[in-house]
Amino acid sequence: MVNEGEYDLETTFTYSVYMHEDVGVISSSYGIGSQIPLKDILDFMILYSDNDAAHILYENLDGWKAYKQAMQKYTDAISENYYSIDNVTTAKTMNDVSSYLYKHKKDYKDLIKNMEKAEPGEYLDKVIQQKMPQKYGMCNYTYNSVGFVDCETPYSIVVLTNLGEKGVDVMAEINNIVYSHFK
Repeated sequence: MVNEGEYDLETTFTYSVYMHEDVGVISSSYGIGSQIPLKDILDFMILYSDNDAAHILYENLDGWKAYKQAMQKYTDAISENYYSIDNVTTAKTMNDVSSYLYKHKKDYKDLIKNMEKAEPGEYLDKVIQQKMPQKYGMCNYTYNSVGFVDCETPYSIVVLTNLGEKGVDVMAEINNIVYSHFK
């Protein structure tokens, strides 16, 4: 929407009480009722996987269902419970998004830079150490990451786990196997 001119990075969004999910950068930097610049919301959402930032964004962009519908621009892999109020996705959906980002990386330079800064050398990049762009997330026992590697044969990868902290090691080892194959 920024690339299409609908918003600019200085556009502000309201942080309402029902958007507060957990302790994060948004809640420690801004109070309820604050007007937060889109740039901060996007940065915090990617760099720190800040759930409040994500909640502010999708609520101010017409809600969860509108967000999910907007995602269809990047994928045709929609699961049967995709539109539920739960935060569900599939590896195929996230892989399509990552592949789209890779193919259009010139249009998303700031996002990719933030993805490279988000937990460098951790999650998918923990073993291969390629400073790969990735979006990680965790909640309770789920540890997940999606990203791409720009090597001899570029690839995108998604690993969704429900293994607690061990999931980080599992996703790192899976990516190491894939990287060894494609590099």
